[in-house]
Amino acid sequence: MKKYIVRILFFGIVAFISVETFIRVKHLNIDVPTRQINEEGIQLYNPNQNGYWSNASHSWQINEEGWPGKLPHSRDSLITLIGDSHIENFMNPIECNLETILNEKKIRYNFFAAGRSGVSLIEALEISDYLKKYKPVKQFIFVKEGDLKESIQELGIKEDITQLSLKNKIIINGQLKSPGLKKIVYNIKTLYYYKNSLVGIRPGSSPKSKLTNSKEKHILNETDKIYYHQLLKYVFENYNTSEITFFLHPETTKSVEDIFKNNNLNYYKFITASPKKWRNSPQDESHWSCYGHQQAAIQVAAFLGEKEVVKK
Repeated sequence: MKKYIVRILFFGIVAFISVETFIRVKHLNIDVPTRQINEEGIQLYNPNQNGYWSNASHSWQINEEGWPGKLPHSRDSLITLIGDSHIENFMNPIECNLETILNEKKIRYNFFAAGRSGVSLIEALEISDYLKKYKPVKQFIFVKEGDLKESIQELGIKEDITQLSLKNKIIINGQLKSPGLKKIVYNIKTLYYYKNSLVGIRPGSSPKSKLTNSKEKHILNETDKIYYHQLLKYVFENYNTSEITFFLHPETTKSVEDIFKNNNLNYYKFITASPKKWRNSPQDESHWSCYGHQQAAIQVAAFLGEKEVVKK
């Protein structure tokens, strides 16, 4: 009996090592970067990481400041680009990152991107305060409608996302969920692969895709409108919004756009005749493809008065 158990364990270990090796060699999983929370309560990635997107279609990198992508060559005339997975952009090659495209256009500004999956609007504003140490001349925050809802604690508590309690007028910083357990799951590729299979996340999609897709499909009701108005009123009163422009997703509803307008916030709504062309895939309605990022870069450049870029 003992020999039988030992044999089963031996072949089980051999099978596990074989599967683990195959998944690692073929890069069937996304390599997920680890995070930290700094002294200011900002969630950053641990600096100087790199890894692969699923099937090794491309790689990603975390720079020395703890954000995805490349740092600008210079911080003169700096503009920060702040947002969630749109700016993080792990699902596309680094050449398709918005800041990469804009920095390569060699216009009179340099662009610093601070993106992370799941960032709410209020968290993006906290990040904008944190990035003031770089003395940016402008700060651009990229917004989807769901970013407003996730900012408001009264509309649903999300412990891993920074939120605002409108009732108490206080910011509640997000906390890392089970960092130890996640580290184990992400590092044992077999566990991560089968975990994703069980919850229905296809290899190569973002772990946050379900959350972000729900942002796009959210139906705005009258109660939400009241809360959104209170949120943006708080934003106007508590942040230096004269330095900030909010870039709204092209599918932002007029109701939400009007709330930005009525609270005297600077905003620009992306324009596209065909939102589907901007999307990463028919199944992924919330993330932009390389084409989408290129079109967004053209509109950002035009907003900054860089007419030559638009012509090209």
